[in-house]
Amino acid sequence: MFPGLAHLIQQVEGPQPHTRLAVTEWGIIVGGPNWRSVPNHSTFSGVIFNALMLNAMMRHSDLISIANMTGFMHGGCIEKVRGVVYVDPQYYTQQLYAAAKPYYPVAIHIEGPGQDVPARGRLQAVTDVPDVDAFAALTKDRNTLTLFLVNRLIEGERQVRIELSGFDARSASATILTADSPMADNDWTHPDRIKPQPYSLPKDLLTGTVSLHLPAHTLLVLTLHR
Repeated sequence: MFPGLAHLIQQVEGPQPHTRLAVTEWGIIVGGPNWRSVPNHSTFSGVIFNALMLNAMMRHSDLISIANMTGFMHGGCIEKVRGVVYVDPQYYTQQLYAAAKPYYPVAIHIEGPGQDVPARGRLQAVTDVPDVDAFAALTKDRNTLTLFLVNRLIEGERQVRIELSGFDARSASATILTADSPMADNDWTHPDRIKPQPYSLPKDLLTGTVSLHLPAHTLLVLTLHR
């Protein structure tokens, strides 16, 4: 979607266009009487949609200047039921990305299996969409590198092999956000059913190529420090 818009803008304004995009009210809000029976913003599905959107927008941050999530209160992230305040799972996606403070996008190369996505409504068909989506960025001081990994598969774990080049990391940590089902959620009786958890990294992470395990429908945030 974003590359197509960038091409249209360049056709009008030339190779160095001034127009930028504002992506307002983006989200996975689902309507209709049976919306709770399908993937929606209140369930863990929102985590994966949220992470994929953030990765896509940050990949095209040269084109996108503003992006606002829709329904942050009561219908998107923060809920209050019977006097209990809790957060939907996708709240933690926002929290993890904000805490990482990504500033300078870093070039990455991805190889791996993918899926063909059929056309639906106004959305065109897309071929070979990677099972694992990834984005990397440095903080403003360039001392911290964060890699955001998203296994978009509803069913199916993936092993991710990471080869790091040009960044001398001295320490590393990781956080995983996952659930038993894409339809899992938090509620007023179990407000902390889904929340970020520490991810145990292999001891040889800083010495060469390593493999990480990504369960189905999972967000993993890997942080490396110089």
